[in-house]
Amino acid sequence: FSDEHRERQRAFQRWVLKELEGIPQSELGPSERLTHQLLAWRAGTSLDGLSMPFYQHTAFIHLNGGLAFGLVQVVNRQPMRNEADYRAWFRRLQRYVPFIDDVGRVMREGAAAGITTPRVIAEDALAPEDMTKSSLWRPMSSFPASIDAATRASLEGEYRKLLAAEVFPAIRRLSAYARNEYIPKARTTDGFSALPGGERMYRFAARYETTTDLTPDEIHELGLKEVKRIQAS
Repeated sequence: FSDEHRERQRAFQRWVLKELEGIPQSELGPSERLTHQLLAWRAGTSLDGLSMPFYQHTAFIHLNGGLAFGLVQVVNRQPMRNEADYRAWFRRLQRYVPFIDDVGRVMREGAAAGITTPRVIAEDALAPEDMTKSSLWRPMSSFPASIDAATRASLEGEYRKLLAAEVFPAIRRLSAYARNEYIPKARTTDGFSALPGGERMYRFAARYETTTDLTPDEIHELGLKEVKRIQAS
């Protein structure tokens, strides 16, 4: 979420475009030309997206980009085959603590600029109080058979301490901010169009998802025509 990270992303996309400029498309086969065009489209589109405050809008959303969704994905994808895997997960989760705190900063900055998640969505983003009912507890409820009982007990004790002393305090700090400051001021509208600069964000999202230059209104009209055509067939 940091400005430095977004600038690294911009620098990378600029590098991709510069490298592509040095590759003569006339020397490429059909498949390579298509790959060249797709890379250029993706890098250019990413640069456009980085110029808009999507990151100030997504942290409390339950899909891609949301903090809770990201944590659930990570814990479900993390290998848990042996003690070394568990300790790797402990180290990885510990690094989430400053990340969670940074989410609060980003959302405060967004709220100050009028960029907020719809209230009805943010209300459902609050964290559970009981750590054992959190998705983060899954590694403790699904030990592989290869880990003996004594090691399980040791790992669980260490994990409880990590969650109780570091991870859940950070989650609760963010939840308290969301509950006491963010949600009361969050918008009751929906869609990007209600945000400052939202029309541009909406047009970008439509272009990104469809890979066309059609406007949202044109896409909607096309959908109506297709429904009418399909129902008539």
